[in-house]
Amino acid sequence: MNEEDLRKLCAEKAMEYIKNNTVIGLGAGRTIASLIELISKEIQDGLKIKVVTPSDSTIYM
Repeated sequence: MNEEDLRKLCAEKAMEYIKNNTVIGLGAGRTIASLIELISKEIQDGLKIKVVTPSDSTIYM
């Protein structure tokens, strides 16, 4: 398993903890970018969350 596969696996596991109507905090980095991709898909399917981030690199993703 390569680094990118591990990032995606971590993001998929993190998605198990993200529930509707919750507030989540995001940092920055490539693993968070993978998580943001998954979150975006879930939002299109109706997930409602609030996101807090101290990172300029993730605030507009």
